[in-house]
Amino acid sequence: MKKILILSLALSLLGLVPHPSTAGPAAPATAGPAADGSLTVFDLNTVNYDELVSLRGIGPTLAERILEYRAGRGSFARLDQLLEVKGVGEKNFARFKEYFTLTSPPSPVAKTTPHTPR
Repeated sequence: MKKILILSLALSLLGLVPHPSTAGPAAPATAGPAADGSLTVFDLNTVNYDELVSLRGIGPTLAERILEYRAGRGSFARLDQLLEVKGVGEKNFARFKEYFTLTSPPSPVAKTTPHTPR
């Protein structure tokens, strides 16, 4: 949990994610089958925490793990990579894979080298 807090603070400082205190009200949950039978689908490489927890079968802990996985390893190249996230088994994956797509191209994980003092 501490890692997530630090990561979200760092992202908000960089302007990549709005800080929770400046963010507007959360959008209503729209994931899943709509009244007309259509299905709301999220891009797995851009989906955010609120969208994840709005899905049936994904709670706060699993949403955090999915976002940590994506932050640590880069974008998903295949939907079945969700199976590599702790807590996503075959049953869960089968239950909610229909809610995701991959429309954004995978981005490589940023390569960093350890800082060595001079």
